[in-house]
Amino acid sequence: MDIDYEKVLDLEVEPHGSPKTTIRKYLHKLLSMVWEHRECFDGKRPFGMSDWEYDLYMPLVKAGYVRGSKKKGDDVVNVDTREGKKFVSDIIDYLFQKS
Repeated sequence: MDIDYEKVLDLEVEPHGSPKTTIRKYLHKLLSMVWEHRECFDGKRPFGMSDWEYDLYMPLVKAGYVRGSKKKGDDVVNVDTREGKKFVSDIIDYLFQKS
């Protein structure tokens, strides 16, 4: 399957306790936080909550890029985290490819 990563990067993310954003902006903020906080960066709770990876997994499941299940409504309740981690790694690789 050919994946349009530009379309993926524009998927909406709804982080807990934060305004809606896109995957692109979310990853930008995450990298900026690593750079700013260096050795004090909290990888377990960079946005104040553990399981922050699910902020990225949820839109990927909803869009059909990663396997998972949803309950009534749009809430994702189960995610293939191995597949999710791989897909997010692929997105990050895409962001830093040389043109």
